[in-house]
Amino acid sequence: MLKKLLSDSVIYTLSQALFQGLPILILPLLLHSLTPQEYGIYELFAVGMVLITLMIPLEVNQGFAREYVEKKTDQEKASLSSSCLWYTGISYSIFLFTVPLWHYLLITLGVDVLFGDVLLVAVAATTFGVFLVFQNQLRWDLRALNYLVTSVIYVLITMLLSALGLIVFKLGWQSFFVGQIVGAVVASLVGYVMSYNLYRFTLDSLSIKKMLAFSIPLVPSSIFVWSNAFMDRFLVQEFLGPEKVGVYGASYRIAMTTSFLLVGLRGALTPILYRRIDHQDTPKDLELIFRWILLFSLTTISFFFLYSQELLSLFGPETYLQAWPTLGALSLSCILSRLYIFAPGMDIQKRTKLIALISFFSFMTNFFCNLLLIPRFGIIGAALATVVSSIVLLSSYMAFSQRLFFIPYAWRRYFYTTALFCTLIVADFLVKNSGQPSTMVLSVIKAFAIGIFAYFGLQILKVKNTVGTKEAILMKNLGN
Repeated sequence: MLKKLLSDSVIYTLSQALFQGLPILILPLLLHSLTPQEYGIYELFAVGMVLITLMIPLEVNQGFAREYVEKKTDQEKASLSSSCLWYTGISYSIFLFTVPLWHYLLITLGVDVLFGDVLLVAVAATTFGVFLVFQNQLRWDLRALNYLVTSVIYVLITMLLSALGLIVFKLGWQSFFVGQIVGAVVASLVGYVMSYNLYRFTLDSLSIKKMLAFSIPLVPSSIFVWSNAFMDRFLVQEFLGPEKVGVYGASYRIAMTTSFLLVGLRGALTPILYRRIDHQDTPKDLELIFRWILLFSLTTISFFFLYSQELLSLFGPETYLQAWPTLGALSLSCILSRLYIFAPGMDIQKRTKLIALISFFSFMTNFFCNLLLIPRFGIIGAALATVVSSIVLLSSYMAFSQRLFFIPYAWRRYFYTTALFCTLIVADFLVKNSGQPSTMVLSVIKAFAIGIFAYFGLQILKVKNTVGTKEAILMKNLGN
């Protein structure tokens, strides 16, 4: 398990660093080409596109994943894959015919938006949603390299056309969605060729029912998760205006880079875990992996707290520097909200309704915290609200998952290590509020401090000792 996980994690991390990091890669270009208000408009449309890809296909890709690992013959796999693709295509086709209705609804709600812009985002969401089907197929066939190839194609085309649109043709924020459409179409064609033997003119109603039976209860959960991640943007728009959305959204996009490793790890871990649920060493393996991830996460979060001003200055003009107090908190939230991969009990036991309930509870926490904190503290309040809801989400996942699939986590060691890094973050916050200017010497001291704290965190977690005694056994027994 560990050998396969390590090799695939590297590939999936690279894929996701490109794939989900695309907004980060073009962020400097967007921030220097658009005003904060224009970037705020782009941010709201980008958030809306994510919601479309969650709602329209009813999360059928998750149902496909759960069913696909249980298929034994090539014929069964082909029937399931084909049904998933055709269902997704039909769902998005119906959605496109309803775009005028959605435009009218937005106008009725007082959102001043052109029909062409709504149609552009809808087409981008459709092509991207179909592309996800092909990527999902490669992922669950454990073809990580092919997955990487399609990600690179999608990202390169999107970036190239977005840059041309912004710099040469002056199309504004619409350039990004045009690039996404072309990139998704080309990458989908490549993905189809890679798995063409699995796709036929087959639409098996029984397969669709099984997939939807698993995935539909996850739709509310996904919407609540989406709301936890993006609701703050809409509430900032409501209370503070589009310019603050742009400033806050830029900080969030930078903070998202902290979660690349976890996204890549999830891409590799989940398929392997489903195949090794009954192996007696799987819980211990997960705990070992979690120790490394915890140490990496705490080090990364500390870096974003300590270098928040420098990072914002690197990505954008001085206008966005006002968001520095939010960057560390948002990086913490991004990581906490993705650590649920180490609480797999509910997925393993197919307790999707419980997942939806937890997501709803976290959503309500986020909603009320935003309502309470944004009017008082502005975008800092929005960042704090996301941290609180992420803690609620992860704590709930862990509490219920441990009852369904126990993992021997060393909670006391995790607490001591976290407290250690918190002292570093608090000390840096006090220095910043004292008016101490950022200098090269101070930056070097920060880097040295992070390294020292990471070393002591390593000792507390005893990762070295764990690896020394277990790694040989894991590589030998779990490498297949």
